[in-house]
Amino acid sequence: MLYFLIVTVVLFALATALVLNLHPVFGATSSGDSRTRISQSPNQAKGRFHYLEPTKVSTGFDPTKFSAFFRKGDTIPDRPLPTREVKPDHYDRLPAEELRITWFGHSTLLFEIGGKRILSDPIFSAVPSPFSFLGQPRFENTHNYSVEDLPEIDLIILSHDHYDHLDYPSIRKLKDRVQDFVVPLGVGAHLERWGIAANRITELDWWEQTDYAGIQLTCTPARHFSGRGLFNRYSTLWCAWAIRFGDYHNIFHGADSGYGIHFRQVGEKLGPFDFALLECGQYNDMWHQIHAMPEELLQAWDELNVRTIMPIHWGAFKLAMHSWTEPPERLLAAAGRREERILTPYIGKRFSPYEVEENRERWWRFG
Repeated sequence: MLYFLIVTVVLFALATALVLNLHPVFGATSSGDSRTRISQSPNQAKGRFHYLEPTKVSTGFDPTKFSAFFRKGDTIPDRPLPTREVKPDHYDRLPAEELRITWFGHSTLLFEIGGKRILSDPIFSAVPSPFSFLGQPRFENTHNYSVEDLPEIDLIILSHDHYDHLDYPSIRKLKDRVQDFVVPLGVGAHLERWGIAANRITELDWWEQTDYAGIQLTCTPARHFSGRGLFNRYSTLWCAWAIRFGDYHNIFHGADSGYGIHFRQVGEKLGPFDFALLECGQYNDMWHQIHAMPEELLQAWDELNVRTIMPIHWGAFKLAMHSWTEPPERLLAAAGRREERILTPYIGKRFSPYEVEENRERWWRFG
């Protein structure tokens, strides 16, 4: 019996190692110049990236709380979400000085800025996991989106390599429809394994900038972590993005992040901002250091020195135990009179962040 158990464990370990190394969904490990840059980064130690202050992925496990993850109830919508139709011919090329944004749920956003189209963290798959049979499916929409619904994209920016932000099937479909990619250190190796040439990929460390056709992209710190496999946590960098086009627009895409000292640093170095898209969803007390609670966004709002904000990282997937409408409702309640400057446009709507009143739609309250 002991021999059988040992053999079973060894075979399982070998099978797991083979899957992790051979299946492309898990990506690849950096080599060459990228690996050298990682070793020289001030934001890593012994090949593991770290935040600006000590950070725990989990601050404690409470089985009574975690059991709520497996209930449905109000954590999943009981009807299709009222979304807006998106088709390629809906998108004319805008003058460089104009700005439009389309939110596809979660953290997938299309920025039309500086005459270019920039897509962030594209995930159009049904499930945010390495395999389609793992995890809860995407919320049903009145319009369900695909890569084919998008207009021509100039650039993709990625915040980190977790499955709900770096989606293998979506990238495979997009790779021949997009010109360039800008990503945090180490993430380029995944893209190269998936068939994207290295000369189309720009990797950045925190506070590094690149100019894309007059659009300044700054890779900024975020309080989170990374990894696609069982043994490579912290091996690639994670980040948020500051997107600036001259004196016309200055946007902050906060990506996945707990509250931390980086918000003040970003505000001091790169603000003031016209508009910020801040993570507000998939949080819990057990992992609050890597996913901010809604009330903490008010402090980030002040420190970023930003006029208006929009909650993202909700409205698409169930990755935590809260109700699906709780993120925006908690944020609005905490904001008090400031809620007038919180935008909540329909998913799929092409909007201007400067048209505040037209985009305070609170659509999830409608039956």
